[in-house]
Amino acid sequence: MDAIQITEYLLKEIRGRRTDISEKLAYGGVADWDQYKQLVGEVSGLTFAENEIVDLLKRWEKAQ
Repeated sequence: MDAIQITEYLLKEIRGRRTDISEKLAYGGVADWDQYKQLVGEVSGLTFAENEIVDLLKRWEKAQ
């Protein structure tokens, strides 16, 4: 597995998890305020991770 495949896999997993959480939040699948805060925090973390991976990939592609 090369760097591009790893990056694509990670981005797919991150985006899939974020979509799952967003749907849960949108359709009332949250049990309480604590779970809501946890899920919103997770979405924030996933978005940060995705942005970092995409930025790293862009820098790597420019260096090639």
